[in-house]
Amino acid sequence: SLLTKDIFSPGGGHSVACSGAVIQDIANESDSYVGQVRNVSNLAGLKTHGQQFLESVEINYLPGYVAQHRFVKRWQPKVVTVSIGGNDIGFGEIIKQCVVPRIGYIKDGQDCFNNYEDRGELLDLIDKTIPRWARLFKQLQKQSPMSTIYAIGYPEIADEEGICSLNVHLSKKEIQFSSELVAYLNNAIQQASTDAGVDYVDISKALMGHRLCETASHNVAVNGLTAGTDKHVLGSESYHPNALGHALIEQAILGKTNNLSQKAAASN
Repeated sequence: SLLTKDIFSPGGGHSVACSGAVIQDIANESDSYVGQVRNVSNLAGLKTHGQQFLESVEINYLPGYVAQHRFVKRWQPKVVTVSIGGNDIGFGEIIKQCVVPRIGYIKDGQDCFNNYEDRGELLDLIDKTIPRWARLFKQLQKQSPMSTIYAIGYPEIADEEGICSLNVHLSKKEIQFSSELVAYLNNAIQQASTDAGVDYVDISKALMGHRLCETASHNVAVNGLTAGTDKHVLGSESYHPNALGHALIEQAILGKTNNLSQKAAASN
């Protein structure tokens, strides 16, 4: 949305990103696909009984009702940015496993993913998902062959050498693990983008100076633990970039790609 606002003329750029999306929410081509919005018919139902509404969704770029590739296929945009991966490996569940058992304090020996088997399973999941990300990128390129597609990586969110505020709820070892996980995930997304022949944009250092445990709370670019509902202990924005974080990520993307006009600069 920031990229759209800052570098395109009115009506010249659109975001169809939807929180929580996984590969199928972008790539699914089946008429049985049901979007992320609740209580809406599957694509077959929309085609049969809601054609006018379906047309409105695609004309007005309304996210969550249909798989996102439909917008790319229909409108053939000059540039497509794709950020995918975290939800596919269960980022929310990873955070929950680390934080929920001991909200409010950190106790020695309770670090999450502190053994070889747990970490190995997670890294194996990432490895197995590389071909699926590559197929997604290839699908988008095939559906809109004149588009330049940028696969966006993920930023580091915390400083393992810093002093953490009370709302971080992660030990030093867990913060170190988070940095290693982001690096591994980014390498996997880069491999998938290379396999698919699309451009990878490295934003791993986008939040430097503003990460958790690195700066004062008013200057941090990432949420710590945010409160959820009675049903969900963690708020959906926990450990996600805040408004400052998104602005820094946007600037990193623009800087790496010369305002989305050329291949991404090499990683730092």
